[in-house]
Amino acid sequence: MKTNLIRLAAAFSALMIPQGGFALVPTEVLESPDRSVVVTFTLEGGEPVYAVSYHQQPLLVSSPMSLELKPKRTTKFAQVNASRTQVRDMWRPLYGEQAVLPDRYNALVIELRENGTPERRVQVELRAYDEGVALRYRVDGTAGGPVELTKEQIAFNFVPDTVAWPIKKTEGIYPQAPVKLAEYKGWMQLPLTVRTPAGYAAILEADVRDYPRLQGVQSNGGVSGRLLGEYRGDAGICSPWRVLLIGREAIDLVRNQNLIATLNPPATGNFSWVKTGKMLSAIGNFKKHTGIRRMETGQLKKMIDWAAAQNFKYIQLDWGWNATEAPWTNEERAAYREQVPAAYRDSGWEANTTGDLTRVASGYVPFRPNPKTQGVDILVDLDMPALIAYGKAKGVGLSLYANSRWSLPKQDMDLVMATQARWGVEGLKPGFVHYGTQENSAWLLRLLRTAAQHRLTLNIHDEYLPDGSWRTYPNLLSCEAGAGAENKPPVSHDLALPFTRGLAGPYDYTPHIYTSGRSNMYHMAYMLVLYNPAPVIRGGFSAWDDAGSRGGVELEFLRELPDTWDESRMLFGEIGQNLGVARRQGTRWFLGALTADQPLETAVKLDFLKPATDYILTYFEDAPGAGLERSAVKKNRLVHAGETIKLSLQPAGGWAGWLETNAGQPATRL
Repeated sequence: MKTNLIRLAAAFSALMIPQGGFALVPTEVLESPDRSVVVTFTLEGGEPVYAVSYHQQPLLVSSPMSLELKPKRTTKFAQVNASRTQVRDMWRPLYGEQAVLPDRYNALVIELRENGTPERRVQVELRAYDEGVALRYRVDGTAGGPVELTKEQIAFNFVPDTVAWPIKKTEGIYPQAPVKLAEYKGWMQLPLTVRTPAGYAAILEADVRDYPRLQGVQSNGGVSGRLLGEYRGDAGICSPWRVLLIGREAIDLVRNQNLIATLNPPATGNFSWVKTGKMLSAIGNFKKHTGIRRMETGQLKKMIDWAAAQNFKYIQLDWGWNATEAPWTNEERAAYREQVPAAYRDSGWEANTTGDLTRVASGYVPFRPNPKTQGVDILVDLDMPALIAYGKAKGVGLSLYANSRWSLPKQDMDLVMATQARWGVEGLKPGFVHYGTQENSAWLLRLLRTAAQHRLTLNIHDEYLPDGSWRTYPNLLSCEAGAGAENKPPVSHDLALPFTRGLAGPYDYTPHIYTSGRSNMYHMAYMLVLYNPAPVIRGGFSAWDDAGSRGGVELEFLRELPDTWDESRMLFGEIGQNLGVARRQGTRWFLGALTADQPLETAVKLDFLKPATDYILTYFEDAPGAGLERSAVKKNRLVHAGETIKLSLQPAGGWAGWLETNAGQPATRL
């Protein structure tokens, strides 16, 4: 509900007064509600430019912001109108890091007109938030005809001495130390986080619909935006928001990240069916029999039992449950028929090479037509109705993988989702999605809409970078779009993610618990520190389930960890080094901290607790001793609101716990 919306009818014509052969052009100034962020806009030589200052220090100097249309513009722009709006609002997400999020900004809409034929008009919309700046373009269709866009000539010209944490591709590894922006070569994947003399900033996109995605390239010491393809619109153009998150410190960017979702339209319709919660991936959890992995109903029921006991809400089946990832040609089947392992030559394997997402495979499923990949093949023996019914009785839903590069785009999307929903499937994991072009963006938007219609949650993998659209489609629980645990990155990369890729939205890091050279509590605390309403956990069940399980006391924390919060506070953090958070659900607070390559000694003041109240702190920390993959120890103590506690973490270590009001439980005040 809007708490205060003030629309100021302050439209006025731009001053175009000839003087000595020149035209006087107004400079528009826009301030954020707290006046910390100031945006200026003007026309320089008939071309629109903007600049941004933060706490009275320049952040962006004169930066172009225009469009290149077809037919190519041969004249300059003139400003013909400007109007202003103030919004003081809030909204309530279905789930997330905060129960209530602000939507407070001052807006300026500037109308530009070409000075010559065809006299197209372009609206530039600017918003100044306390959290940063957002801008977008609108172009009306000309005489009812289509609009074609070849380039967005947008730049982010940061002040000198700016350093950055860039990656060239989606699953790139962030540098351990920032690089000088002016010396960087090559593409820069968004989000791009920088440090300037005025503070920290990050470039992102929000509310991407039927439009190409944006990447950056270093240009004259700044960042120039490049679209991944051209655009054609029958009724005009409405670009995504180009967003600049801003903060004094790096941790402020994490505090301000919900601006990306806020810039998306609110959800319409009923999404109360959306279920958040941890997912247990079947990857790495199928036992081999006679040298080949087996996807069996009995084994999956054991996974469901364990998942339910640990308060998981889903199990996720990856490739193979239905067929090969891509449909094979007859030629590929014929060539493979000469190479198929003898034991499966007459097994009917050909029926499992269709990529069909509306059927369940049976028997031998080859991975690729190339026989060199036979070590990845799988045997499938699934009773899908029985498995789904068993999970529902335990409160555990099923999420199914769908190859979205070679299979799903070639099938009837509505039929696929209707079929799986009829089975009782609750989630879908689209992988290998096509990303970047206008066509790709439109297809992904159709994916979100169709899944919502069939009440399926989504966990999108590979290149698709979120843009805050989970506000409009809350069934989009998380996305990958980054180098997660399967890439075996250095621990500094993990601690860069919340300040970079994590700013775009919930990130499916797919933690490989007990397998990637971090302490046990590091993995647990990471799921608290880097928020994800449905983290997909890999590579643990087979170890936990066997005799002599490596799972220890840290599993108690995993069981207790909520998947949505009423309040979150970012306590401290440096890019690639450490991060500490406190999050509240109801009356309980959860506290977590991580460190990368260096030990961490820090103090946390419990000033977020209810005053004059004693709390029991139950916490888990790494056991003493050197080396990685350390076990955890559980402790508890009595603490008081407002006191300071000390945290001590070893390299690649974690610390996490929860606080609840003292109800007479035994504890020791330290």
